[in-house]
Amino acid sequence: MCGSIGKTGAKVGETMGEGFSQRNKTEKLTVTALMTALFAVTALAFKGFVIIPSITELRPVNALPLIFGLLFGNLGAIASALGNLFGDAVGGTLTFASLGGMIGNFAMAYIPYKVWGALLCKRDENILLLDSAKNYLWYFILALLSAIPAAVIIPLFTDFFGFVSYNILFGIIFANNFLVECTIGVVLYGFFSRACLKGKLSAVRAMVFSLDNVRGKRMSALVLAVNTFLAFGLSVFFFFNYSNEIGQLAILVPMGILAAMMLLSMVK
Repeated sequence: MCGSIGKTGAKVGETMGEGFSQRNKTEKLTVTALMTALFAVTALAFKGFVIIPSITELRPVNALPLIFGLLFGNLGAIASALGNLFGDAVGGTLTFASLGGMIGNFAMAYIPYKVWGALLCKRDENILLLDSAKNYLWYFILALLSAIPAAVIIPLFTDFFGFVSYNILFGIIFANNFLVECTIGVVLYGFFSRACLKGKLSAVRAMVFSLDNVRGKRMSALVLAVNTFLAFGLSVFFFFNYSNEIGQLAILVPMGILAAMMLLSMVK
């Protein structure tokens, strides 16, 4: 079991490092640092709007992982992970559960990037524009996929370490994520996607973004999407049918397995 977890962690680390394995490393490091700073500053700005002390707060910053992932791929996922970690550290909410926040925010950006790049975009596309009803539909489906992983992974850590039960935090995080992505996120994504297509950001994005990491991985992306939706469905079942007590193995074991499958599907 420990060996399997170690291999999974190594593969996740390898995936997080893929963005830096190509050319233009300076540009990639710069863009990643800027996105990390933007995420951390935005997160810190709302640290006072607390929902559960030291665990979660009102988070407009949750709109950023989906935007970062779709527009900057691996780099956006890395920035989301690091930005969340730095926000916790500077904001005084750094705990063992912050590791779950780091992994969850990475997945929030990476999963929609992989699913869109492998399954939904055309061969001549490299950016999702909100210029049709179909593309809006894709955006909201990807927003749902983005909202799920943090709502599954973070509560596993908070429950395991005895902070907050899985059932309580799952509902809060998912509602927070999806609501922000479908309101503020739509506006921000529409603006930044246009800027990345024709504006000043287009040259920057051209230097650092690629779909090569995910194109051709249709089966892997399909399995990833299915695993993510399964984790969501089972979490909803537990939310409505189980108590809010900490340490319920009937919840933690199956959700831990599904979370591990989700991570494996990300890196394959």
